[in-house]
Order: sequence, then C-alpha cells, then structure tokens
Amino acid sequence: MAEVISEEQPRDYPPRLYAEGESILENKLLNHNIKMGDVPVIIESIGQDAWNELKGSPIGIIAKLAESQFVWSGKTVHFLLCRQLRIHKKEIWFLVGGQPIRFGLNEFGHITGLNTGSIPTEKFEPKADYKAFFSELNVPGGEGPKLDELRAGLLVCRTWTPEKRKWLGLLTLQAIGLYGLHHNSRIPFESAKRVFDDEAMNTYPWGRSAFEALVNSIKMLRPVGKTYTVSGMVYVLQALAYDSVKCFGERYGRVVNKDEIPLLRWGGNRTRKTMELTIAEDIKAHGELRVSKLVMKDDVRELFHTWPDEEEDPALDNLIRDIHEDRFVNGYWDVKKTEKKRKNVNSNAAGDSESPAKRQKVHNVKDVINSDGVESGEGDAEKKKKKKKKKEKVGSAEDDVLEDVSVKTFVELVKQLNSRFDTVDTSIKEVSSNMEKVIGDRVEARMDEKFEYMEKELKQMKERLNAIEQGVGKSGENGEENSAFKETEPPEKPTQVNLLLNQKEKATPKGPAKPPQNQSVTSPLAKDIVDVEKDIGIAGVSKNLEKEFANVIDGKSAIDFIETLPNNTRVLRSKKIDTEKIAAGKKNTGKDKPAKDKAPKVQAAVGRRRGRKPSSTTVKKVVRKLATALAEGGAALDEKKEAADVPDKDEEVLEKAGIKGDNDVYDVTDQLLAGDERTLPESEDDEEELIRIERINALRKESVKLSPDGSALNPLSNVSERIFPHIGDNGLTCMRKNCVPSAGIYDPLSPVDPAKLQKLKEMMAPFKHLPLGRATDTVDFYRILITERKDWPDRQYGWLYDDHIAAYLRVLRKRFITRVPFPFHTKRIAFIDSWFVSYWCKEYDQFKIKPERIKFKGTAYERLVHGLEPKDQQTNMKWIEDVDHLYIVHQIGGNHWLALDVDLVKGHIDCYDSIVGQHTKESELSVLEACRPFTRMIPKMMNEIIPPEIYPPRFEQFSFRRRNKSRVPQNSQVGDCGVYALKFIECLALGVSFVGICDENIQAIRVKMATEIYDEAPDLLAAFVAQ
Repeated sequence: MAEVISEEQPRDYPPRLYAEGESILENKLLNHNIKMGDVPVIIESIGQDAWNELKGSPIGIIAKLAESQFVWSGKTVHFLLCRQLRIHKKEIWFLVGGQPIRFGLNEFGHITGLNTGSIPTEKFEPKADYKAFFSELNVPGGEGPKLDELRAGLLVCRTWTPEKRKWLGLLTLQAIGLYGLHHNSRIPFESAKRVFDDEAMNTYPWGRSAFEALVNSIKMLRPVGKTYTVSGMVYVLQALAYDSVKCFGERYGRVVNKDEIPLLRWGGNRTRKTMELTIAEDIKAHGELRVSKLVMKDDVRELFHTWPDEEEDPALDNLIRDIHEDRFVNGYWDVKKTEKKRKNVNSNAAGDSESPAKRQKVHNVKDVINSDGVESGEGDAEKKKKKKKKKEKVGSAEDDVLEDVSVKTFVELVKQLNSRFDTVDTSIKEVSSNMEKVIGDRVEARMDEKFEYMEKELKQMKERLNAIEQGVGKSGENGEENSAFKETEPPEKPTQVNLLLNQKEKATPKGPAKPPQNQSVTSPLAKDIVDVEKDIGIAGVSKNLEKEFANVIDGKSAIDFIETLPNNTRVLRSKKIDTEKIAAGKKNTGKDKPAKDKAPKVQAAVGRRRGRKPSSTTVKKVVRKLATALAEGGAALDEKKEAADVPDKDEEVLEKAGIKGDNDVYDVTDQLLAGDERTLPESEDDEEELIRIERINALRKESVKLSPDGSALNPLSNVSERIFPHIGDNGLTCMRKNCVPSAGIYDPLSPVDPAKLQKLKEMMAPFKHLPLGRATDTVDFYRILITERKDWPDRQYGWLYDDHIAAYLRVLRKRFITRVPFPFHTKRIAFIDSWFVSYWCKEYDQFKIKPERIKFKGTAYERLVHGLEPKDQQTNMKWIEDVDHLYIVHQIGGNHWLALDVDLVKGHIDCYDSIVGQHTKESELSVLEACRPFTRMIPKMMNEIIPPEIYPPRFEQFSFRRRNKSRVPQNSQVGDCGVYALKFIECLALGVSFVGICDENIQAIRVKMATEIYDEAPDLLAAFVAQ
C-alpha cells in the first residue's frame, strides 16, 4: 500500500468513466436475472418446512428478500450505472450530484449482512455424495447446475428426503438471487459444493463471492441494442442508492422495517419523478447533496481490500484517504482541467516557491554553523533557543512564499480569463456590426424591389378605377354581379369602399361559414400575423380577415386589405371608411353565388416568420418610402401602417454575418401565444353539429354504464338492439365529425367478455394468497390494472407504467395489422411505440442544445418513418405516402399521461389531456414545452428523411393545441390518466366519440383492458415485465 501523501501535494482522483451524459448505457433499458417470481413454486415444491430452514441459512437473506415488500426500480439503478468513475480495482464508484459514492466489499457486506471474508484456496470435498445428487439432476461432472436443471428438479422433488429438498432449495436460491444468473448459466462449482456440508456452508464467504459476480457483470457491460442485462444481486444497488443518497431514501425508499439490515429495511418504489430534479431540490434545501460516501472504518487500512491480480490505482487510494481524513476536495469533477494546464500551473508554482525556500534554508544553516564555531562556549540551553527561533523563521518564510505563489497563480489565471473575455467581446462586436450592415443592405434592397412593384400596382389600380367609372370594367367574374353594381347611383368617383364591399359580398355566402374538410379552421394560415416595431409607433395586431370585413360593413374599421384581382394583380386598398356610402352599397349588392365560385382571394400582406427586428433606422426608411408611394397614389397614410415583410432567418444573411442557426424551423404556436396568450383556439361547430353532439352525449351516457367488474349495469332488455356505431334514430351514429365507420368497427366501451375474463382470473388464481406487489411480475402487471381503487395499498398503486402503455398500444397495432375486416376508420394512421417515445424524449435533451447533434437519416428514426418500428410489428407504411396521423401516448412531469394526435399533412398536434385543471397561459405553455420533442423534431425529421418530391421541406414547427376540457373527458379522481389516454387514442383511431369514458366507468374499462391484453397479446407482455 502506498505511503500517505502529504496535505500540500496536489490531489488526483479517478476521472469519470464516460463524459457526463455520454455513457454507453444512456437511453437503454436495464434488465436483470433475479427470478423472485419462482419463489411460490419453490415453496410449493420443497415444502414449507424446508423453506423455513432456508431462511435460517447463511444465504437466507435471499428467501427473506423474496418475502419482503421490496419493489424493483430499474430507473434508480440505471441512474447510478450511467454515472461511474474509472476504477481499476474490483469495486465501483458512482458520481451523484458531484459527490462520490463507493460500492465496495464493505458496502456490500453492510447492506446484505453476508460474510465477506477471504475465499478459501484449499481444495474442498463435502462428505455427502454430491456427485450422485448432481447426476440425478443431469448436471455434468465438475460443474455447477443451471437454473433450468434445478427447475426440472423442482417438478419431481416432492417425494425426496427433507435433506435433499433443502439442498435443492439452497442451490435454487443461489441461482435466482445470490448470483442472479441467466437460466442457462451455471452456478460456480465451488459454491455449489458448499451446500452439501453444513460447516462449509456456514463459513463460506458468500458475500465476497456474490459481490465479485455482480461487479464483474457491471464492468463487462458492452450493451448491444436497446437493452442491457446485469447479473448478480442488483437489488443491492437499489438499496445502496437509498442508503447513500439521503433524498433518494426519503423520497423513494419507503422504509418497511427500520431495525433490519438495509436490504430488508427499504421497501423500494418505482421512481416516477426525475432523479436530477430530486437532487437539485436537495442541494437547494441543504446547500449540497446529502450522501454517505462510504462505510467508514476507524482504521484506514480496513478500507482497502486485496484481490488476486489486482491493478494499482493511486487516484482511488487518494480519494479513499481524503474521505477518511475528512479533506475531500468538493467540486473536483465540476470543472474540467487538461493535463497540460495542470502541469503548467504546478511547474510555475514550483519554480516560484521552491528556490526562495531552499535559499532561505541554506542561509539559515550557514548561520547556525558559523555561530556554533565562534561562540562555542555558550550554553546548550541558549543554543536550543536560537535553533528554535531560526526554525520558526524558516517555517514562516516558507508559508509566505507559498502564499505569494498562490496569489501569483490566481492573478495569472484571472488575467488569462480577462483576455479571453476581451477576445469574446471583440468577436461579438464584429459579428454584430456585420449583422447590422448585411441586414440593413438586404432589407433596403428588398424594400426597393417591393416599392417598385407597389408603384406598378398603384398605376394599375388607377387604370382599373377609371375603367370601372366608365362602365367597362367588371368588379367580379360574373356579368350579373356587374349589372347589379351598376344599378346603384355611383358617386362622382368610384371609391375603394365600394370595391371592398363588392369583394366582401362575393367572398361571403349566406349562412354559417364552414372550413373545407381538408383544412383546419384553426390553421395559423387563417391569421394575418403582423410584426410590431414599437420604437417608431407601428402598432402590430393579429387580425381575422372575416371579422374585419364585418367591421368594415358596420363602419367600425379603416383597415388596409390587399385584393387579388382576376388577373392576379394585387392592389393595396387604403382609404378611410365612408359609412353613408357603405350603407348605399349594402342595399344594391348582387345576388349570392355558390360558395365554391366565390372563394375569397384575400392574402396576408405580411409574412408569418418570427425573428430579429430590423434596425430602427432601416424601418424608418421603409416607412418614409411607403408614405411617399401612397401619397403619389392618392391614398392617406394611417398611423397604423404595417411594416414590410422582413424574413427573420434568411440563410444568405446569416451566412454573410458568419452566424449558423441552431434550427431551421420556427414556431407558429409561439407567435400565437405571444399575441393571444393562448395556444391555437378551439374550432367552433355549427349549430347543426352542436345539436348532433348533444344527442350523442345523451344517448351514450344512458347506454354506456358499466359496473366495476366490467359488466353492463343496464339490463339487455333496456338497450336498443342497434349495430354499433348507430346509437339513435334517423341513422344517428357516435362517429366523430368527418369520420366514416369501417366495416370492422367495434365499440371500445362495450362490457368485458365474461369468458375472457374468466381465463385471466384462472391464471392469477394460484397467487391469490400473496399480497399486492409480491406475486410474479406478470401477475402484478394485471393486478395493477384490475384492482379496485378502494383496495389500493397506496394512492399510486394503480397508476399505469410504461409497460402497460406499451402493451395496450401493441394490442391496437396488432388489430391494425391482422384484424379482418379492418376496424379503424382509416388505414392512414400509425401507433407510435411508447418505448421509442421515451428514447425520443431523451434525445430531445441533446437536440434542443444543438439540433445538429441528432441525425435522423440512417438511424432508428428513419425506420420509424418507414414503418419498421417496432421490429416485431412492422407495418411498412411510410409517413406522408401511407400515413397522415400519428397517435402517441406521452408522459409529462414523470407522473402524467397525455394522448397526442399528430397531423403530418397540416403540421399540427392536438393534445387530449384528462386532467386539465384551469386553462391558463402558464399551464398551456407548460404542456407545450413538454411536447417540444414532437413539435420541433418531427418537421426536421421529415425534411431529412422524406424525399422533397414527396414532401416539400417545411420550415416551421408543428402548431400545437391543447383541447378544451369541455371536449375531453376529465379524470377527477386522479390516478387513471394512463387509462384515459389509451382510450382517447383508441377512440380517435376508430373515429368515435369519447362519451362514456368517465370516472364512473373507468374501473370496468381497466378490467376490459387487462382482459384484452391477456387474450390478444400475452406473448407481447414478456418483453416488458423483465424490465
């Protein structure tokens, strides 16, 4: 063991194994091989008496753990494994919140209570005939048994002697818990032989053997694909997290027996909240993260353990000693220092400090020698006093030198930092000046072109007005309208109001206006977004053109419009309104034509892109030119003129300025939020549709009434025999607007099938005596779904996990692929796998920092776009070519599920939230921010993957709308949001109304959902429960 390093020497600790956020385990799912689900079978096979004897054995901790209420949390262990330090010895260190946490032999023994002594090297042969026993299990000679061979023995062991049944039980505990082996892997031979000798069993260091197996498994991890598997007692790592990181224990640990060893003290919990947020809250509350770095010993030598052929690790020795001596350097890993800088600082410090100190020492020694030679007659006491004083002077001189060196080094570093800031400031000034010059020149050139075009328009407008005055021009394409216009007594000179009114009459048919079926009434393109330049008094407004037309007719507005004439010439209209002439014009308007012949040809004058404002000087030039041009055309300049269109992210401008943008899409929703303080508004239904919805709601609420066991509350005699989706007279269906039912449509809210439910109950019957959370993973999966709320052991028990969401989405996808006739209202849909969504959201953390970090072409995203994900349920349907809508169930805040309907064609996302609360700007922005991975990444993904001839690149983020709670059923008894979200997705795919999804029916919906998963896709569940 290396000698103790002095306090003055620089400290060097182990570095991170991987850079922060770049572990090879990131974005992968953790599996383990602990098979606690086998315990009920083991007890039934070997008998309760043998099982009780196992609990008293040296490895009885495994049996006790199986009977405890410990809940596995892969998320907690995965969090630790992604934050390792580079350690050369046989132990593991984690870095959590800047604090190192040790997982060594002492910690393993403290958590498990197992013997961690040295492994015996002498040859051991038990007295019992273990070879015959292994032969009976078909285990090859000289090897330990596999779990598969032990499971085969459990089927036939009931007639064996108690001793043999105990041996079989001890071997099985080693396989399923102590070593956590794959079912086809063998127990170490030396460990297996110990179960046949009681003395060897009691003295063998099971803790050291199990610790070595677990650490070796972690250090050898080289994951391939989306998952990785850790062998060994991985539950110990979870208990370590609770025991070492205080906030984890307080928030997630769930103490069940405070007097037990840590592995049995904690009950565990599935971590829903992000670990980083929990750490940040603890640091904010206590100044630093509260941790126990290691199991402390009085003698530092007890903190070091030897293993055969182990490498030296001086940096680790430094860390352990510093923690033991309470001189650990906080924040060591927070700042990255290159070896070159560290050497430069150390060499400068040595050159400045050591030479003066040495000179001082030599000088003092010479003085002592001279004084001794001259004054040899002085007494010993006086000599000692002089030596003591001189030593004190030397020490103080050395301290002064060291202080001077520290100050000099600090000053030099500050000077370097200041020079760097000066360089950055200079660069920013240069870029800023370039930007101002380039933008100003480009805007001015653009404006010159625009005003030349406007002058031509004004000239054509005059010619057009003259033609109308002479009676030879036509205000519309139809001669009948023109004649109607001529019946009125025209003023001396035709005004723009008359033309505007005529255009209004052409564009607006009588009756309620309905949007085209393929266009959303809330599309951002229906808005005229005008940028604001407050410095010079140009007022920006968000105008709805239909509303402004109405205001013009009522004499309330003097707004400018651009009219597109039949020859595609755009004419700027700008004149104050004369209400008397408007009234005269209203009386003499021509007859209405069909709406399709009179679609309004009004276009927005200003672009919709957000970005940097032009400089005040540039805008003033634009306004002066606009005033001059309009004055020449005879139009008055209003104080609320619109500023001309200036693109905010023109690629050529940015390239000339030397700036590279971090994204090539901009956000429509943000503009509307800034202007209207809301996301995209709800569409308004016409009166006929509102009446239809009310009838659907009344009938469905009456007919869809379910009991908690999944059966119907209404007697069949009281329910009209109609074929779904027909629910009323006169062909009334519960289909959503513009959705046509398919031939294979089914009722998503029908009662559960009793025969299918009975099969599920039979599967779960053998585990009925076990408490909730203590059966096999598969049984617990279904218990979470079907257990009534009143029987939940805690308020979060029935919350759905990722595996529930993934399983039911796979059921829907299986129906999409295999069911005949096809059940959903259209084939142009895709259900996005929830595991992929989780991966997608983690990738967004890197995307929002620098989009170029995420590549879509040639990755899993490309397979997703081409319908090749998940691999075992490929549809081969490509976005845009074959798919228009994506259905996503998305988790936000770590504890709430939403349903998202992504319209790829319109570039829009509708959010269906079962727990809305109050619609406020803050709540809308919070949900929008949580859905950024889709609004921002989908358009960029499509631009990169889909050929431009199929999908022309779109340079705007998807718009977003959180549907009003009046249109989305609400979950008032919190805890069922996952079930609501899945049913929203199913109803959207079927094209049917949400009515019937409510708290009164939710327990029956849960039971039916569990039954359908077990009946239609039990094989799909195996991939989830292991995780």
